[in-house]
Amino acid sequence: NKALVIKPKYADAYNNIANALNAQGRVDEAITSYRQAVTLKSDYSDAYHNMGNALRNVKFSKPDPHLAKVICDLLEQDNFFRPIEISKSVITLLKLDATLIDAIKKQKEGNLSLHLQEIVISLSNNPLLMKIMEACPIPDLDIEFLLKGLRSELLLNLSIIEMNSNVLSFQLSLAEQCFINEYLYEETDIESKHLLKLEDLVKNNLIKGNSPTPNELACLASYKPLSEYSWVSSLSIPCELKALHRRQVLEPEEENN
Repeated sequence: NKALVIKPKYADAYNNIANALNAQGRVDEAITSYRQAVTLKSDYSDAYHNMGNALRNVKFSKPDPHLAKVICDLLEQDNFFRPIEISKSVITLLKLDATLIDAIKKQKEGNLSLHLQEIVISLSNNPLLMKIMEACPIPDLDIEFLLKGLRSELLLNLSIIEMNSNVLSFQLSLAEQCFINEYLYEETDIESKHLLKLEDLVKNNLIKGNSPTPNELACLASYKPLSEYSWVSSLSIPCELKALHRRQVLEPEEENN
């Protein structure tokens, strides 16, 4: 504290204070100090590592957009921890977000289809939700049922929903989540029928020399890996889908080799 009086932007001091607070069991205060450390020094690997350890057993009780941004940055870091180790803590913070609370409520009431565009766009504007969906399986039944319902509604309404960058961004994160959780979500009979129609549409368009839209590909990728579609090698992959294509097609091939 004396060091911070002399040098208020001294990131090392905040990290050391956080370590001391964490050792005393004052985890909330420790995370605040870690956050200050990485805010002052965005590449501070030790502070990110320490904060990841501190976050493992935290249950948040109030929303904190700035902390959500810091956790997003933390999830961008490599080799400090496994995202699943902090997922339960992240979920307690996410479930304090008004847009997610509203989406879960609409899902439970059976109103997803009536508000599909609005819900998808609002969720796509939650960077922490998008990041954790892309990083690890989400161990929460409310969010699991919501994502399962949205996957279904996006498939059934693909031809009528207004497509834009927000919708595609959500579709890509959803496809990542489905791939990571090994396509855990149960597929209904009506989904299977629509899925076959979409596969035929894409296949026939490719025969005619027409490329499928990114939204169609992202929708298909949320039901099974792109690598399982025989036509994927003939695709010219849109730039928006490069990361998803690498994860679902190229990386499994590299592991097998």
